[in-house]
Amino acid sequence: RSPEDRVVACLASPRRGRTGSIARVLVDVSAGVRALLGHLNDLGCRDALDRVLPPLTTTDVATELAAAGVPVTQALVEWYSAWGGQAADGVLGMMDVIPGFYALALRDALAHRASRRWPAEWFPLLADGGGDFFVLASSSPVAPVLRVRYEDPEPERTSATLADFLDAIDRAFSEGVIYTSDGYLDQDDRAWRELLGVDA
Repeated sequence: RSPEDRVVACLASPRRGRTGSIARVLVDVSAGVRALLGHLNDLGCRDALDRVLPPLTTTDVATELAAAGVPVTQALVEWYSAWGGQAADGVLGMMDVIPGFYALALRDALAHRASRRWPAEWFPLLADGGGDFFVLASSSPVAPVLRVRYEDPEPERTSATLADFLDAIDRAFSEGVIYTSDGYLDQDDRAWRELLGVDA
């Protein structure tokens, strides 16, 4: 597939019917990924979009996770069913999906997880290429997102759920908190932290 076809596939990724509060959160994850890709498209972030991988099937996600000994959670299945992350062959900074971070492909995420002495329930979703990550912090479908820094042993809780994290990203793009500067994504750090609900 061409890069354009892969992005279209992600943007058109269907919502699977579910019921209950967890179902709503998981549908929000899929919608949040599509919104993120739409913002990147609107801003002309071609380097990022050209490296977006197509969505995985739920069976493929479950098989990869199980083979690595990772609990198969609905949140991770929903994340990788909405897109496949990104190929990590681009220029850091130019391939960002939010300022400073790109989306890990499933196998890359598994490799990072295996190479670090993290709690078993942490699973990396976004990376900066220098040792910082946003991780899903629980095997529960409704789980907090943490920012893990290379030089800081204490993680920072950034969102109560993955859906909340994606909603904050959507608002940041929509409200101009995240913007482009000289071809790179940038952000108003204070406003971004306020959207996340963490101390500025």
